[in-house]
Amino acid sequence: MKLYTTLVFVIVAFVVFPINAQGNSIEWTTIENVEDSLSRKRKRTILYFYTDWCVYCKKMEQSAFKDQQVIEKLKKDYYTIKLNAETADTIQIGNDQFINKNLKKSRNPTHELAELLGSRKDKPFVAPVIVLFDEQFNVIKRSFEYLSPKELYQWIQ
Repeated sequence: MKLYTTLVFVIVAFVVFPINAQGNSIEWTTIENVEDSLSRKRKRTILYFYTDWCVYCKKMEQSAFKDQQVIEKLKKDYYTIKLNAETADTIQIGNDQFINKNLKKSRNPTHELAELLGSRKDKPFVAPVIVLFDEQFNVIKRSFEYLSPKELYQWIQ
């Protein structure tokens, strides 16, 4: 009977007080949600463009974006957006609409928004790209390469 009571207590504890695994991860959101959030509270914003096939993107997600110091800084001072640069979604920002014009035209169809914000003059879009916006959603700076946890932390300071 004592074992049964203990087992019930443990099950109830996990149901009533679930372990918060997300407390140690970045809370990614969408551009549309950030637009709404900025109207209520001004903060800087990080936009991270990735692709499913990008090795350096996967490496950043497993190291830099899992680093506790980076997570705490981003949670405290930033809105964080993670966007697949090859998405087929239509993205609405204010009155502007952005689409992926390269669908069915290219093996790696880069979305219009990724091309606009993540490309350099005379160079094609290459992931990973991180764009830093100020509180008014103006671009401050961009990174066009893999950043280690230490480099990313310094970059967002």
